[in-house]
Amino acid sequence: MRTKWMILFLVIAVSACAHQRSLYDRIGGTPVLTAIVDSFIARFADDTRVAPTFAKSDIPKFRKLIIEQFCNITGGGCTYTGRDMKTTHQGLHLTETQFNALVEDLQDAMATQRIPIELQNELIAKLAPMRADIIHQ
Repeated sequence: MRTKWMILFLVIAVSACAHQRSLYDRIGGTPVLTAIVDSFIARFADDTRVAPTFAKSDIPKFRKLIIEQFCNITGGGCTYTGRDMKTTHQGLHLTETQFNALVEDLQDAMATQRIPIELQNELIAKLAPMRADIIHQ
């Protein structure tokens, strides 16, 4: 009986520790975030719903800033050095349909990297508050 209680305690302790780890760590850190961003960029570059909007973008700079931003919002300790989302997207006039296309491209990129759906949802939830500053700017 004592062994069962010890096993139960260990399972609870391990679960609690897993939830204390940052999303950054649970996703796999900078190497995995970088792979997600690279896949994301490749996807939206081929996505006719959004590619024309970003045709004149500085992709190397965009890549660097998205990696910083993802690292920052997932608890990786990085500093995001870009502009706020409203300023960044001003004049792009992204529609809700385009925004949703970008989210789909990001989800596909995460799936390609075999990110579990619960971690995908956590990242999307951290990005969701930016929506209002991105569309129709």
